[in-house]
Order: sequence, then structure tokens, then C-alpha cells
Amino acid sequence: MNDLPFLLALSFIPKLGPVSGRSLISYCGGTAEAVFATPKGKLLKVPGIGEITAEAILEQETLTKAEEEIDRCEKLGIQIVPYDHSSYPRELTYIFDAPLILYQK
Repeated sequence: MNDLPFLLALSFIPKLGPVSGRSLISYCGGTAEAVFATPKGKLLKVPGIGEITAEAILEQETLTKAEEEIDRCEKLGIQIVPYDHSSYPRELTYIFDAPLILYQK
């Protein structure tokens, strides 16, 4: 399964940083896709996730924006590298708040 659109969508949610993003992924079953399938009530139980963030996760617009970004990057020859991909810089994995995704050209 391609988790990239969901991971990218997480990175678009206001006030949701990489630490909270990873926490959500872990709490919801280990994939960004699982985060978007999680009911609002369960999202609200994740530490640091409030009403506004939970609502943003459940909005279809967030995923649509991510898919548009992927299409735009493909047209421009830009690779989107998720934090769990083999080409993600290993040195960044040692940083507590390393980005969920990187853009590479």
C-alpha cells in the first residue's frame, strides 16, 4: 500500500509537527493511512491532539491537497521522500523532530 499521500497529508495539517505525526501513526496502527481511518473519538485520546487537529485529519480536503502535491512534484521531477524510506538521510533519523517527508530534486 502507498502510504505517501497520507503521510504528506499529515504534514499539511496546521500545528501538527513531526513528533505529533509520528505519535499519531504509532497510536493508530503504524501507518499514516490508518490515522485517516481512525474515528474522531480515538484521535482525541492521542496526547496533544485536540478538536481542531482531529477535524483536519478527517477532512477529505487534506488528502486531496496531498494528491495534488504528489502530481505537481512528479511533473517537476521532485521526489518526495518519507521518513521511513531507504533514501531518507540516516543522519536525520537521529533528530528527535526530523521531518516526516523531504523533497528532493
